[in-house]
Amino acid sequence: MIVWLIKAGEPTPVDPGVPRLMRTGNLAQCLADRGHTAIWWTAAFDHQRKAFRRLMAPTASVDPRFSIRFVRSLGYAKNVSLRRWFDDIWLAVAMYRQMSREGAKPDVIVCAYPLIFASIVAVAYGKRNKRPVIVDVRDMWPDIWVTLTRGPLSLPYRLFAFLNRALAGVSSAAPPVLLQLGMHFWNGDWSRLRGSEPRWMLPSR
Repeated sequence: MIVWLIKAGEPTPVDPGVPRLMRTGNLAQCLADRGHTAIWWTAAFDHQRKAFRRLMAPTASVDPRFSIRFVRSLGYAKNVSLRRWFDDIWLAVAMYRQMSREGAKPDVIVCAYPLIFASIVAVAYGKRNKRPVIVDVRDMWPDIWVTLTRGPLSLPYRLFAFLNRALAGVSSAAPPVLLQLGMHFWNGDWSRLRGSEPRWMLPSR
């Protein structure tokens, strides 16, 4: 299976030093280890260091079955800022354009939420190309702020909470059942997985 993973803001295996992989990096390596092709779509901007990665090319190969697509965006200096909103929008549009030019289409897309706009374009791409999309809901942001704010202060959060409705009809799940839901879209065809039955635990590395 070809699996696209969409998530910005996490360390990647090609970052300087000894980066500690998080959920998307671990999932990509787990898929590759089981014989699938994992392609991770992320930002060229390093959220942790607030700086652009020094890349020799927009694509990096971690191993023969695990590669990373780095997408350019605007960058930002503060986590909470208008520029970060613009960066998210720019990144989502740029991702959609690059994904549309990609040769081999995925069998399934797993997109982390947040990012709001990347999730929207992932669903749009999936619908256009008839590919299943799994939205990995990691945070109830910005919905939680709707309940914590009142009056005019709640309007920006209500706007972005409204955008969540664009994801209606898309399955969302916690990590232990991400692959299970992905296979559900394929009518329970477990033959695509290596081994007689799936194992859900990701490696700790």
